[in-house]
Parts: sequence; C-alpha cells; structure tokens
Amino acid sequence: MGREKSGAIESVGETQVAIRRVIMPAFSPALIIVMRSVLEDAMARVPAEQATTVTKAYLAEFILKAAAGGLTSYEDLITAAVAQLPTIVSTFI
Repeated sequence: MGREKSGAIESVGETQVAIRRVIMPAFSPALIIVMRSVLEDAMARVPAEQATTVTKAYLAEFILKAAAGGLTSYEDLITAAVAQLPTIVSTFI
C-alpha cells in the first residue's frame, strides 16, 4: 500500500512539473536581463499619468508571453512591446 501511494504521489509530482514547463517556461539568465531591459525601456515610453504598477504588470506579462512564443532578442521584444502599449494603456483610460 505504501508503494502505491508513493507511486501515485510521484506520478502527480511528475505531471505537475510537466504542466509547469508548458505553462511557465524556464528562461535563461541572459534572456531575463533582456526582458527586464525591454520592460524598463518600454515603460519609459508610457505617459507619466498612466505609468502605474498595473500597466507595468500587464506589459511584463506581454513580454513574458512574447518571449515564451519565441521572441528572444531585444529588438524583437521592444518592437512587440511598444506596439502593444496603446492597447495596454487604453485599457486604463
């Protein structure tokens, strides 16, 4: 009985790890630095009255999703983030 429980727990743990990899991919330290730079540079383009923590969170989420989708260079990420700014900012007007 103890073995069955252990096997079930192990199986669930492996499933959880697999789900996490799909939902939240691992990013290299170098890419994290690039994403952080993109976030700060894109936020510098947001009008001061709309540069809130909520705006920054939505922008960060967009950058994470873009990187998970394959955009990994500064140029590609900043282009995508800046293009998304009007949509993000208009959400809070």
